[in-house]
Amino acid sequence: MERIRPLFLSFFILCSFVSLAQTSDSTISGPSIRAAHRIWKETKFYMGDEIGYTPQEVLRLKFLDTIPSLYRMKIPPRDVNKDFYFKFHVANDMDSAGHYYFLPGFFMDEIDLYKQIDGDTTIQTIVSGSPLKNQYQGVVDFTMQANEKATIVVKMKFIRATVNALEPRIIQPYFVPILLTSLRNTNKLNQVITYITAGVLLMMIFYSLAVYFLNSSKEFILYCGHALFLSILFFFKAYLFRWPSAFNYFFESYFDFVIQSTSFYFFLFFLRKFTESKEKYPVIEKILLADQVFTVVGILVFSYLYFFTDSFIGLNQVEMIIKYSWSITAACFIVFAIIKKQQLLSLIAMGHFLLLVSVLFSLYLISSDKRFGSRVDPLLNDSLFYYEMGVVCELIFFLIALAFKNRQDIIASATEKERLLLAHERNQLEKQIAIIEAQQQERNRISADMHDELGSGVTAIRLLSELVKAKMKGDALPEVGRISSSANDLINKMNTIIWTMKSSNDSIDNLAAYIRSYALEFLENTSIDCFFKYPPVIPGIELSGEKRRNIFLCVKETLNNTVKHAEATQVVITMDVGDVLILTLKDNGVGLKKEEIRQFGNGIINMRKRMESIDGHFEIYEDGGTVTVLSLAI
Repeated sequence: MERIRPLFLSFFILCSFVSLAQTSDSTISGPSIRAAHRIWKETKFYMGDEIGYTPQEVLRLKFLDTIPSLYRMKIPPRDVNKDFYFKFHVANDMDSAGHYYFLPGFFMDEIDLYKQIDGDTTIQTIVSGSPLKNQYQGVVDFTMQANEKATIVVKMKFIRATVNALEPRIIQPYFVPILLTSLRNTNKLNQVITYITAGVLLMMIFYSLAVYFLNSSKEFILYCGHALFLSILFFFKAYLFRWPSAFNYFFESYFDFVIQSTSFYFFLFFLRKFTESKEKYPVIEKILLADQVFTVVGILVFSYLYFFTDSFIGLNQVEMIIKYSWSITAACFIVFAIIKKQQLLSLIAMGHFLLLVSVLFSLYLISSDKRFGSRVDPLLNDSLFYYEMGVVCELIFFLIALAFKNRQDIIASATEKERLLLAHERNQLEKQIAIIEAQQQERNRISADMHDELGSGVTAIRLLSELVKAKMKGDALPEVGRISSSANDLINKMNTIIWTMKSSNDSIDNLAAYIRSYALEFLENTSIDCFFKYPPVIPGIELSGEKRRNIFLCVKETLNNTVKHAEATQVVITMDVGDVLILTLKDNGVGLKKEEIRQFGNGIINMRKRMESIDGHFEIYEDGGTVTVLSLAI
């Protein structure tokens, strides 16, 4: 064991010297690069304002020994407009020329590459202009001759965006497409999450369109616009990740903000319509409308600065102001919902709160120099990830709020339909009552006219015929007697019609009294005694004139048959009143003989038809005499 310890210590010291020797030598050996080699340790760094140094002046700049770790993750917004310089040494100790590619990072708008061969004072310009013009966009190439040592100086200018980063590499030609593909897939998990978020928003687009076409809810067209632009934003963020193309440069520096602002504009518009803020919440309506106008003005100012100026600071400030205005609007909405304590607003406000927290943290990562570092998963350093999570949380609470609102709308719709139905039924009932009242008034008028006009005339005819008979004594013509008899019958029928038509007689107790009065009067001059079995108290249940008339005529026909054919000495009229009105007329005559049915068969048929016309029932049978039963549900 004691022999092993000195050997281990010697090995550790030797490895330390080898490591020091490798780090102290800042010259990069081109032939030793097998595929790609990160050169941030061997690269000196300088950042300055846009002065336009000559290559000779660049070589005399005070370069830092290493690239600051911050710039390897992202370029702070305050430094995006500045010029960045690299300087490193390359050696080709081979007997043949070597061809290499250089990737400075993402995303370069302009790049100049100079080479100064050791021992030579002249500086060669290898590349100048946009890196998008090269075979591999974003990558520049240079050649080292056999046994050549040189100092490479790179001058770079970034696009006006917050996604720039420095990741200098020297790459072998065969490995360039592989490396570019690999770098695009570095944050694969981030891209998958972004694609999923875009897919969720796409489903919300279809859902919004379905709700619009089914319910004609115009506010869902506005939400469809919000989800459409937001899904486009997320799709391009994932699809164009680290893709050095002209469209991606335009997207990252300008178009992504315009898409996001347009999406939020539609969302503010939707929120106003969905919450009905104009009618219900005037304060929040003014805040949302003001932010809509501010968003449109922000897009116009941002567009002017992008197309007509070269400054990124102004662009970034306008973008941050607009985004913070959205956050302030969300905060105002949350406070308003807390004050109002309205459930629909509270659900939307909860989603807004989670979105607000995620947006503020995302803005902090964009504008701050501090991040979690390279030791944590790249997902946690991605500002877009937090924004996506906020959007998903806001979407979840929006769906809950939508379900709640739909439930409220269904209840309100059902209540309104019920109210309209009740109002319609009430109107119909009032119309029916008015019609019945008009009919009753007309019946009363006709009965009064018949009583006053026809009644007096017929009575006069009867009296005159009786006077004629009295004056003629025994010489009276038989026609005069028939006139008197017909007038008397006509008076009785007319009285029955008048009784039927008067609305004040529309009750069972009145029917019972009228039948009693008529039966006694009709049988007064006969040998038939009439008895009544009525309930002690007959309820005043309403019974229409048509029903009273048909029941009375059936009773009249029965009494007439009894007098003519029954040879009876007694008639008993029984009335039972319950759910069904039952009138029973029973005599003690000879009963119903089959040979006599034909004799007054038409009367029986007419009585049955009369009862059926008022939904009643007629029955006649023999039981120690003739029994006639009239029944009617009341």
